[in-house]
Amino acid sequence: MKITDSIYLVASGKWGFGITQAIDCNVFLISTEDGCILIDSGTGLEPERMDRVIESHGFSVKDIRAVVLTHYHGDHACGASRIQKLSGCSIYAPELEAKAIEEGDETATSVALAKGGLYPADFTYPRSEKVTGVRDGENITVGNITLTAYMCRDTVCRTW
Repeated sequence: MKITDSIYLVASGKWGFGITQAIDCNVFLISTEDGCILIDSGTGLEPERMDRVIESHGFSVKDIRAVVLTHYHGDHACGASRIQKLSGCSIYAPELEAKAIEEGDETATSVALAKGGLYPADFTYPRSEKVTGVRDGENITVGNITLTAYMCRDTVCRTW
């Protein structure tokens, strides 16, 4: 779904538009002059569905230069490892959550608690290579696009 000339909705589960795996969050692709930025990465379940949406807009997973994770819950972050392996992209996440994403820490990310409920019983949180922790006010630039991180001041909410 094209949002603007450079922003696309490329994944959305049953609580959104139902275009990819049922428990995927909304995932946005931003096109830059030097590749793409993905905001969140979905669950990583049925990844070919998101791949097809990306391709329908004239891009490939291999065009992704950065995955920016809003937080470490599985429906937002578990697709990042696969995307990184396919594209060689960088992964960015809130500083306090980066280590749990790298380690695939199912307790810290609440995946262990939600297995057999929100997530399938056999769901696993894949480890990601080198996740860069981002602090409030820091910038991430890819091509002609710069994103600035805005973190909530409590321990529950973090956003971009």
